[in-house]
Amino acid sequence: MQKIIDLDQYNKVTGPLSKAHGLPGEAYTSESFFNAESDHLFKSEWFPICHEQMLVNIGDYYTIDVFSHKFVAIRGTDGEIRVMERFCLDSGKDMFLSSFTQGHCEDVLGTVLRHKSWVYDINGQLLMAPSEGEDFDVQSVSIPCLRLETWKGFVFLNYDGAAESFANSAKTLEKWLKNYHLERLVRLPHLTIFEMDTNWKIVAENYIEAYHHMSIHKETFEQVSPGRNTKVHDLVDKTIVLDMPIEVDFAKALDWGLPPIESLSEEDLATFPVWLVMPFFFITSLHNSIAWLQLVPISATKSMWIGHFFFPESSYAEPDSIKQTLEGGVAIHNEDMDACVGNQKGVSSKHFEQGRLHPLEKGVWLFDKYILETMSKNAPELVDKA
Repeated sequence: MQKIIDLDQYNKVTGPLSKAHGLPGEAYTSESFFNAESDHLFKSEWFPICHEQMLVNIGDYYTIDVFSHKFVAIRGTDGEIRVMERFCLDSGKDMFLSSFTQGHCEDVLGTVLRHKSWVYDINGQLLMAPSEGEDFDVQSVSIPCLRLETWKGFVFLNYDGAAESFANSAKTLEKWLKNYHLERLVRLPHLTIFEMDTNWKIVAENYIEAYHHMSIHKETFEQVSPGRNTKVHDLVDKTIVLDMPIEVDFAKALDWGLPPIESLSEEDLATFPVWLVMPFFFITSLHNSIAWLQLVPISATKSMWIGHFFFPESSYAEPDSIKQTLEGGVAIHNEDMDACVGNQKGVSSKHFEQGRLHPLEKGVWLFDKYILETMSKNAPELVDKA
């Protein structure tokens, strides 16, 4: 197995915050590092695949690519949601036309002509294969379904099937979200999708620190929540909490577009929090809604950012106000993504070295540290100790 980091680099990341450095440039550019993440991080963790509201009816599906894997989430004939890798077991052909799409299958799985004409039902069971005979029983062939767990309507995949329950990792998040009553919120039907020429970790790091507010969002979000006032809580239950208090005077004049969710307390309304249940589940509060930021690794230098937004049912009577909320969020996101693309170019330089982290970048330290410690635990040989 190829080593992806040396011991000195590893120790710079995993040491105390007072001396912490970020990841080396290769962590954001190397296919070897990316492949190691796929094998020794993604497969052992929970990844948020979809939400139950995306698959309301039997046969509804959502296709998604994660690392090198192509998945389909589909509601089966028994009403249960399944996630399968979407290739034919005989030919290896992808049975769907495109990724990151929602659709509907009537009786058979897939949306393309099937190589060699193998046909599966929507549960993944083989229905028909040409020239089947006594020595080939179609009933003995089915596409394996992967381990899932549903939490508050979100559907999570654990590829190797060995992770402890996601709910155990989300106890801190559940406490923060108790007044939001996620089960009452309704998902906006369409997806907000951005394809980015950046490593997924650069985007993740951007969302778990507010130090950059002072420069990237100087004329926008910095006015609402100054970076100097933000706080990252200590890591509990694998959950990073970025607490971004709102300037009181500014908050009074803020045009929300829609009223805040009625059940929120004054404490809830005093901050714009971002939560990350390590290492893939990002969710944030916009007060009048909840946003799930589905960050999807595609390659060493490419990722997808998919925004899923959840509003109280009453808000849908005011589509212009929903549009206003989305436009505000996307404007901030665009500022972030311009910075992330610039960061990707920087870490690609042969002169880039592990950057020293500021104390306000505690979230980055917790995230990077978790990535390396998890991967090295699963595969100690990844660290060059020579």
